Amino acid sequence: MKKRIKNLSLYVALLCIAGIMVIFLLDAYLGIYDTLYITQRGSERPVGFEQWERWERWPERYEGSAYTARVYYGEVLSFRYEIANRRFGKYSTPIEASVWKGEERISTLFSGEETINPFDEVAVRWTSETERLKEYGDPAAPYTNYSIRVKTERVERRIILRVEEEVMPVSPKVFPIPSPPPPPR
Repeated sequence: MKKRIKNLSLYVALLCIAGIMVIFLLDAYLGIYDTLYITQRGSERPVGFEQWERWERWPERYEGSAYTARVYYGEVLSFRYEIANRRFGKYSTPIEASVWKGEERISTLFSGEETINPFDEVAVRWTSETERLKEYGDPAAPYTNYSIRVKTERVERRIILRVEEEVMPVSPKVFPIPSPPPPPR
C-alpha cells in the first residue's frame, strides 16, 4: 500500500510540472507577434514585441512615442514588418503603413491584406524617401518630426522620424604661423 502512495505522489508531482510547462507554453509562446526592422545607413535595427509592450504600458516614460530614428533629408529608409502567427488557426489582417505630420496624413507607404498560416510568418517591405518630406517641413526649424504609423487589425505602431538637414562641418581656416624675425647682426 505504501508503495502505491509513493508512486501516486510522484505522478502528481510530474503532472504538476507538466501543467506548469503547458501554461508557460500557452501564455508565452502562442499568439500573434510583430517586429519592425528599420534599415538606415546600411544597418538594420529591430523594434520588437517587448519594446512595443513596454511603450504601450508606460507611455509617460517614453513621452508617448515608440521609437525615434534620426535621419537626414535625402536618405532612403527601408522597412520590413514581420508578423508571426503562433496560433493554431489562420490569421488575416489588413496592414497599412503611412507617414504623418501631427494629425495630417502625408502619404501611404504600403497598404494590403495579408493571410498568415498557422505557425508561419509574413514579411512586408517598403521604403521611404525622406527627400519627399522636405516640402512638409518648416525651413526655419533645425529639424521636423514625422511619424510612421503601421496599422493592423489589432494594433497601431508608431515610429517617430526626426528629419534634419545634413550640416556639413566647416573646416577651420588655417592661418600660417609667422616666422620669427631674423636675429640681429
